[in-house]
Amino acid sequence: MYAAVNLGAFAVAALVGRTHAANRVTDYQGLYARNPLSALVLAFFLLCLAGLPPGIIGLFAKVTVFSAAVDAGLGWLAVVMAANVVIALYYYLRWTALLFRAPEGETGRHPVPAPLTVAITLTAVLGVALSGAPQLALRFADTALF
Repeated sequence: MYAAVNLGAFAVAALVGRTHAANRVTDYQGLYARNPLSALVLAFFLLCLAGLPPGIIGLFAKVTVFSAAVDAGLGWLAVVMAANVVIALYYYLRWTALLFRAPEGETGRHPVPAPLTVAITLTAVLGVALSGAPQLALRFADTALF
C-alpha cells in the first residue's frame, strides 16, 4: 500500500512535470484550479505519506520503523527519525496547501493520464483490502521483515 501511495504521488508529479519543465514545488500552486482530480488525488497521497487521515498507511509505516528502532535499542535513532517526521510533515502540508492556493492567471483543465488512473485504482483497492486488517499487516512486517 505504501508503495502504491508513493507511485501515485510520483504519477501526479510526472503529470505536472509535463507542463512545468523545472517541476518545482511552486509549480503545483493552483493545481486544483487547473486539474481538480489530480490535486485531490495528490493531496490524498501526500496526507497518506504524512501518516494523517484519511489515509493512514504512512502512520503504519512509521510505527513499524520506529518499533524496530526501539526494539533494537536504538532510541537515539528513533529521536532522529521523529525530528525527520516533523520536518517531512511540514513539507507535506505545505505542498498540500499549495495545491489549493489560487493560481496567478492560469485556467484550463487537463485530462487525467492512464498512469494516474492506475495509481488511484491500485491505492483504492489496496486501501480497501488492507483497511480491515492493519494489525495483520503490522504483524507480517514484524515477522517477515525484521
